[in-house]
Amino acid sequence: RNAIACVAPRVEHRFAPVRHEAIRVLSDLSGWDDYEVARLLADRIADQDPKVRRAAELALLEVAWRGGSEYHEFIVAEVAGFIDCPDDEVHRAAISSLARIAGGGSAAAMSAVVGHLGVGWKDTLIAAVQRLPRLHRRGDAAAISAAAACLGFGSGEVRTAAVQVVAHLAERGDATAAEALLARLGDEAAAVRCSALAALADVLPE
Repeated sequence: RNAIACVAPRVEHRFAPVRHEAIRVLSDLSGWDDYEVARLLADRIADQDPKVRRAAELALLEVAWRGGSEYHEFIVAEVAGFIDCPDDEVHRAAISSLARIAGGGSAAAMSAVVGHLGVGWKDTLIAAVQRLPRLHRRGDAAAISAAAACLGFGSGEVRTAAVQVVAHLAERGDATAAEALLARLGDEAAAVRCSALAALADVLPE
């Protein structure tokens, strides 16, 4: 902790290269469930220097999984707090940071950011959605909610992947999942409609 205490003040140094290096060092020093470092890194999403913001994004991606679920959700919440920042550069940095974390299969980050992503993030979202069943058990409400949040995304490929994952994660008789899938029967993409119809056979009560 002494090393962290020594480096921590440097994330607010007036010279951007010093802040940049401090972020890199803190991410290396961060331990398990290290809320102090997580907060310091998340605050740099609002840094005035683009290179520092980028370093914070990468550092947050590195430490986001270095703890339990509460710690992970803490990081997501801290970064999500900058999504509505009036500074467009900070707004974009927050979205990019969360999208990267979501790409690792984070249900919390996916739910927080999917509504702010453009179709340019399609491949990241598909990979993220498809990771959910590997990281969460069947019936996991947070994972189902995250996949369902992707059902309104602008890419039909993402919606198809989300339909399949909702069906995989939902237990039979899950009313919330069934309602989300029923809504996709009217999707503009034929592939999504077909996938939703097939998925409903696994989710609706027998």
